[in-house]
This record gives sequence, C-alpha cells and structure tokens, in this order.
Amino acid sequence: MAPSQSLPLEVVELIIHFLYVNSTSTAKESLNSADQTFLDQSSIKQLLSLRLLGEPWAAAVPKFVESSLYLTKPLCDNNKAYWEAVLNSAGGPHLKEAINLKTFILITGDGDPIKDPEVAKVFEAHGISCHFRSEISHTDILAFMKN
Repeated sequence: MAPSQSLPLEVVELIIHFLYVNSTSTAKESLNSADQTFLDQSSIKQLLSLRLLGEPWAAAVPKFVESSLYLTKPLCDNNKAYWEAVLNSAGGPHLKEAINLKTFILITGDGDPIKDPEVAKVFEAHGISCHFRSEISHTDILAFMKN
C-alpha cells in the first residue's frame, strides 16, 4: 500500500481554526488577556487528539490550544506581599539598600493604571515614592528625574 499524502500545513491550520471557532467554550472572562472565550475541557481534548493524525496536525494544534489558555493574573494580586518581601526579606535582594532610589514607577499596561494604595504604602515606608502608570514616555521619565 502506498503511503498516504498529508495535507499542507496551511490547509490543516484552516481546518483546525474552523474547529476551534466552532468548539464549545465558556463566556468571555475579563481576566483573559487575549480577550477571547475559553475553550472548555472537552474541546481542548478534542483538539489535542487531532495531533495523532500526522505531523502537520501535531505542529498546528498546540498554538490554537495555547492561545485559548493564555491568561494573566490580576496585576495587583498579592502585590503587597511580594514588595514587602523584596524590601524586607533577610538575605534577599534589598531595594532599600539602593541609596539613591527615590521613585518607583509600576507600569500596568494599556488603559487606566491600576493603583494599589497598599503597595504605595510599602514603598513610602522605605522613603520611596511609588507611582502607577498605564504607559510612560521619555518626557515622563525626565519629569520624574527632576523631582
């Protein structure tokens, strides 16, 4: 029996994309940084099982599954505990030992900056002012350096 020819990768990707778009998924989730719906577990298993069809399928499937799973945590989740550990932990990196560190700017990404007053208090307790920005330009940096 002659070996069967496999489909070109582009065709395989189109088929998988069609299946991906038409798979069952959950409602949009605000914490999904990809701003898309989550595939449910059975849909993910079905897509992953397509990898057994051949090499082009095995190469194409993971990126579709991974794009559905790309999530971020809320930016300020456990932030206070993290910065307290960085500033206070014994034997660890100590930002407070940076004598000239007077300002710390946390860049939170697109949209409105997420402000965390508890984190700001942690920095202020060490004499460091803390600012939250959604983005920052070179002129903003120069303005902070003057202060």
